[in-house]
Amino acid sequence: MNKLQKLLLIGFIGLLVGCDNQLLLSHLSQRQSNEVLAVLQEHGVDASRKQDNKQGDSIKVAPNDFVIAVDLLRQYNLPSKEPVEIIQAFPGDSLVASPQAERTRLLSLIEQRLEQSLLTIPDVVNARVHVSYPLNGNNPTKQTQKVSSLVTYSGNEDPKLMMNKIKLFLTSSFAETNYDNVSVVIVSRPPLQHQIRQEPESTINPILIAIISMASLSMIGLSLFFLRRQKSGKATENQQNKVTTERKADGSAQ
Repeated sequence: MNKLQKLLLIGFIGLLVGCDNQLLLSHLSQRQSNEVLAVLQEHGVDASRKQDNKQGDSIKVAPNDFVIAVDLLRQYNLPSKEPVEIIQAFPGDSLVASPQAERTRLLSLIEQRLEQSLLTIPDVVNARVHVSYPLNGNNPTKQTQKVSSLVTYSGNEDPKLMMNKIKLFLTSSFAETNYDNVSVVIVSRPPLQHQIRQEPESTINPILIAIISMASLSMIGLSLFFLRRQKSGKATENQQNKVTTERKADGSAQ
């Protein structure tokens, strides 16, 4: 196999490897890509990861799984944000803000922290937490903190029991609230847009068949071309040798 044939073979192999994958996400951290892969594989979606220290990780899936993969990302709110620390509300190089602005910033981070905590509960797919913000900073009267939460749940536990657990958790997270001022809404996870295959498909992608056929025909054509060229060269060489021999014979006869 000559150099040209090797290059063509390598090119066709590259097409076979990459033609059946579709980019799903890119520029991910290792933690984010691990979470995405775990959710996709848990639901039967085959995914591959390409790691790049400069550009970040990227996730690819088969075209047939792209829609369901996007739906899973939406339901699980992936890729997730980086974990929130309360100290981020008070950076050392920030300008001095008003007490109301500092409290608002702190409450925003507390919301995100509570959402991250709720997501650690088994079978909780997604969670949102909202707390009441101080709209009037000049009011000296201390207002009762109100909290609301929306949770998407996919488990088998009674939603009422799950709601009571979450209400107790959120009530204990604030000193200025009580059980009656916390509202929790539990919703079931909606069905996925397409049913996941239980077994791998036995059919072959027609694109792969076409590429393999083209590669095979190209290799056969190149082989026949070089074989004919080699035979033609040998025939020409034999003819030249025959003419040379005849000339030598004629010279000897003279």
